[in-house]
Amino acid sequence: MKQGLSSDTFGHRYCELHGITTDRFASHFFARCLHPHARPIAPLIKLFNRQFFASDFDTVADIAGCRSLQEMHAAIAEYRYHPYNRGWARDWLRIRISSRRIMRHGRQFFRSRSSGLAPVSG
Repeated sequence: MKQGLSSDTFGHRYCELHGITTDRFASHFFARCLHPHARPIAPLIKLFNRQFFASDFDTVADIAGCRSLQEMHAAIAEYRYHPYNRGWARDWLRIRISSRRIMRHGRQFFRSRSSGLAPVSG
C-alpha cells in the first residue's frame, strides 16, 4: 500500500478493521478477493510466474487509495483493460481477483462509514 495514505482511504480503514499493518494490505486484500478456487494454487503460480498477478496487485494498490465507491468503480474499470489482465487462465479459469468481491468490500466499507457503523468483516 502507498505510504502516507490518509485515514479516510479504503486501504487505511481496511487495515484498521482487520488489525493488520499497512504493509500487509496488498497480500491480505488480494487473498480475500481471489476467486476461492484460485486460492490454493496462487502461491504456486506466483512462484513460477511473478508477473501473472501483476494486474491484480496494481489494482489492489489503486483500491487502497480510494475514498469513494466511484473511485473503486474507476479502478475496476482500469483493471479490466490492464495489459496483463489477459489469457485463458485469467478469463476462462478465473485465476484472478474478483471485481465483485472488491465491490462487496467497498460497499460494506463506504455504506458503514456513511452510517457510522463498523463494516462486517469477511
